[in-house]
Amino acid sequence: ESSFLFFATEFEGLGMPPLEAISLGTNVLCSDIPVLRETGEGFYVFFDNKSANIDHKIEQALHKKIPFEEVIKFNNKHSMSGISNSLITKLHDRKKK
Repeated sequence: ESSFLFFATEFEGLGMPPLEAISLGTNVLCSDIPVLRETGEGFYVFFDNKSANIDHKIEQALHKKIPFEEVIKFNNKHSMSGISNSLITKLHDRKKK
């Protein structure tokens, strides 16, 4: 059991470790890069990789409270089945046009 996941990266494809952490109810402190912003806005605590002062961000990550219902919604959206359902729906809608 972890207090939070510290995920420092400058280049990332999707960022599975933060997705997995949130789905298990573990807070995430991660780099402020576009792909992580896209998937984790409202859930992750972001820090600037170029800043040495992240003390307050660590405190935020330690004390962030995410309601269980929001974790379930997040997991449904970002799980493999959620992603595939979204893709199938978009393809289906596009085909109807």
